[in-house]
Amino acid sequence: MGGLWGVLATGLFAKKEYVEEVYGLDDIDSYGGWMGGGGKQFGVQLFGAFMIMIWTFGNSVVLFGILKATGNLRINSELEAEGVDKKEHGTKAYILHEITNNKDLLA
Repeated sequence: MGGLWGVLATGLFAKKEYVEEVYGLDDIDSYGGWMGGGGKQFGVQLFGAFMIMIWTFGNSVVLFGILKATGNLRINSELEAEGVDKKEHGTKAYILHEITNNKDLLA
């Protein structure tokens, strides 16, 4: 969300002097909407943010589709029941169910 805000904030708060300095242009008309530049720059920034979201969504669909098709998206059900922490680290992360099931500890 921070990146999205950064993209949109540029369209709102970009000062005319800064935009002219960065692009080497004089008398530019596309700068921050709240700085007197109208909504043109904000519209460009909004379109850019939308395109970034579309690009990210499309790449995610492709990547996770490949992972799912190759069987690498999820762990198998046996490992899920045993617990990934035990397999990966050699110990359980949560032992609450063992404590509540042990009547000697609760007495």
